Amino acid sequence: MAAEAEQGVLCGERAMTLLPPEAESARGHGILLLAMSLVMAGDLARAHDVLYRALDGRASGTFHTRVVMTLCWVEWVAGDLGAMGQAASRLLHLAEELELEESRDFGRYFLGTFHYHRNELAEARRYLEPLVAEPYSTRMELYIHGASALALTHLARGRVREARAQGEAVVAHLLEIESVYVLPMARAFLAELDLRQGHVASAAHWAASPATGRSRTGSSSRRARSRLTPTTSTGSSASRTAGRS
Repeated sequence: MAAEAEQGVLCGERAMTLLPPEAESARGHGILLLAMSLVMAGDLARAHDVLYRALDGRASGTFHTRVVMTLCWVEWVAGDLGAMGQAASRLLHLAEELELEESRDFGRYFLGTFHYHRNELAEARRYLEPLVAEPYSTRMELYIHGASALALTHLARGRVREARAQGEAVVAHLLEIESVYVLPMARAFLAELDLRQGHVASAAHWAASPATGRSRTGSSSRRARSRLTPTTSTGSSASRTAGRS
């Protein structure tokens, strides 16, 4: 892990040196890689410094929202919930002002999870429900994570059936669009719901099933989680990421 973090830092620094200012999306991905690699290396102070220096008044457009989005991740990992909520509010405001849909969705996700962690369940629903309501236009992994957070919100309110229905709706949607590479992640969340309700046998059945997607290189659920961060690929398949974030 240390070697991977060091390599990530080097690649992130090189990206920020070589990419021109007009390559906003690519630079945004580069600073995300750099900051999160620093977090992996245990250098939280430097990760903050990198992001704060990027927010010196010259950041604009997609790059600006990517920097604030990365700050949300860093504060969450650092366990500073208050700072995460402030960054998420700023992200949502910027995204709506600039009409960047994917950044808006990330802002809703972070604010929804922020309020969930604070047990402010009505507020959590206010941000998560619009995110989950657009499964065909929302980035797939973000939709799954948002729906999972919403299901946990239902569960915390004692709405067990609603929580289960939300999790099953995600699986049904993935089967409908044949997005099988993230299906294990959605099914893993159903197993988590079983565990939280004390249904250990059902959860154990999932864990023992080949459908978990585990392999020699790690579970597909883990790989899918890594894809939640923005990408910089181009072309029609990446239009939501590169064009609207």
